[in-house]
Order: sequence, then C-alpha cells, then structure tokens
Amino acid sequence: MMKFLLSALLLFTIVIEAQIPGEVFFGDKKATVDVLFFKPFRDSEGQNSDWVLFNRGKITLDYKMTPDNNKPFFVGMQAISYNPAALGGFGPVAVSLITNDGMYPKLGMQYVKFSDDFMFFGWLICETLKDPDLDLYLYAKYTPLISGKTRLFAQIEANSAFPAWAGGEPSLFQCLRLGLKWDGFQTGIGLDLTQKGKGELKTTENTGLFVRYEF
Repeated sequence: MMKFLLSALLLFTIVIEAQIPGEVFFGDKKATVDVLFFKPFRDSEGQNSDWVLFNRGKITLDYKMTPDNNKPFFVGMQAISYNPAALGGFGPVAVSLITNDGMYPKLGMQYVKFSDDFMFFGWLICETLKDPDLDLYLYAKYTPLISGKTRLFAQIEANSAFPAWAGGEPSLFQCLRLGLKWDGFQTGIGLDLTQKGKGELKTTENTGLFVRYEF
C-alpha cells in the first residue's frame, strides 16, 4: 500500500520549469507529505503562457493507523486553467481529483493574482458526475522580506465543499502555516482544521510543525 501511495505521489508531481515545494508536516494526530505548486506553462520562447497548471500530491498518515483502520489517505489533484490578461485574472478551469475513494472531474471558474511576494488564487467548481459537490477553493501565500535572505512565510488554504443534492454533507477544510523562509527552506507552526456534518459540524484539529523545501 505504501509503495503504491508513494508512486502515485511521484506520478502527480509533473516536472515543469519551476521550483517545486515539498512539505512534511508533523501534527499531534497525523503526519502529512504534501507537494503543491501553481505555475504557468512556458511557451516556445520560454515566456509564461496564458495556460496555468495547479498540481498537488498529498499523503496523510494517521498515528493510530492499523492494517484495517485509519489507513493512509491519498489526494492527487491537477487543474489546468486559461488565464489571458484580457480577463483580469479570471478564466475557465478543469480539475481532476483522485483520492482513495475514486476520481472526480470538475469544471468551473478561477481567479489568480500574484506578485513577487504574494500569491492568491481560488476557484469555484462543480463535479460533472451525478450527485455533485460545489467546491470553493482559496489559496494565499505571503512572503515579505525581513532582512538579508530571511522572509516571513504565511500561507492559508481553505476548501469548502457543498453538496448540490439532497442528503449530502458539507465539508470544510482550512490549512494554516506561519514561519520563516530562508533560501529554499521554510519552517514553522501549522494547523489543519477539518469540519464535516449536516446541522452540527464535527471538527478535527491537527496542530504541529512543518518543514518545506523548494526543489
């Protein structure tokens, strides 16, 4: 099982002309290995094109894992969007989500804005399958210079899934990271917060330390 999950993580890490950050998070309940990047494709002249790739591979390991319960959970997500300057950061996006539970194709709209030390993007997408969920995904990263090669590292990620069919349960996920960045390394404290349920949300918190490196 572990060999399969690690192989799947590598398969979803597409090599393009960009730095690829990999993170290990040691929480009080679970540990995660996460590779996530958002980069434009390059054109034939080596310049950024209007086509943008979002890529994620994530494995979650529960400390209470047994052969039958709390097994490793894998998430592989790829999205391709078209973001011409004329649309002011907006553009259509197609998303493929693969987890232990199956594959979920999604379509929707995306918004992107970034500078040297700030990046924000988000999308509103809907599954193309029967009994779909409507997803609102937001990601923001801020890395202002402190001094020399040292920068603040602040990141927030939130995903809200709302069922578009009767009987479904909404689920909310927030991921917070706060620390320091030096060259390709980032380290600090983190919080993963998961909420799920209909009527009354069941909340699970996972707090700990993260270490990231940009390969």
